[in-house]
Amino acid sequence: MKKSEIYIKISLLVISAILFLYNLGSALPIIEMEKFYFQSVKEMFARGDWITPYYHGQFRFAKPILFYWCASISYLAFGINNFAVRFPSAVFAIFTVLTTFSIGRRLFDSRTGLLAALITATFPLFFMYARYASPDMALTFLMVYAMYLFMRG
Repeated sequence: MKKSEIYIKISLLVISAILFLYNLGSALPIIEMEKFYFQSVKEMFARGDWITPYYHGQFRFAKPILFYWCASISYLAFGINNFAVRFPSAVFAIFTVLTTFSIGRRLFDSRTGLLAALITATFPLFFMYARYASPDMALTFLMVYAMYLFMRG
């Protein structure tokens, strides 16, 4: 990897971190889905049960456990607050932007990779989900990363 590509990745990391992490915990949960994940992670964390997600005392197995684990670890690092439960989504969004750059760079060139990454980061729906507490960003990152690995193979 060239020095210029390293600088581009660092720049994308900084831009993405500012976009997705700035003022992340200030807003209250505004959509029902986010309230659900706030409560589920809080209950899972309070019980100390890292295997079974709960929602108002009932088992909740509808979504994969990865997001719950990441949010629980975030609770350990940042305390139980809005920022902590949203932090994993923002981190997965940052990884998705960086992986998008890598795909564009490998398929075409650094300029194309940079444009693709910037378009991804500023796409309204992507931006919105990067700042919500939901497993959607984890799924998005894992799918994009799987495409990257497939392309490399």
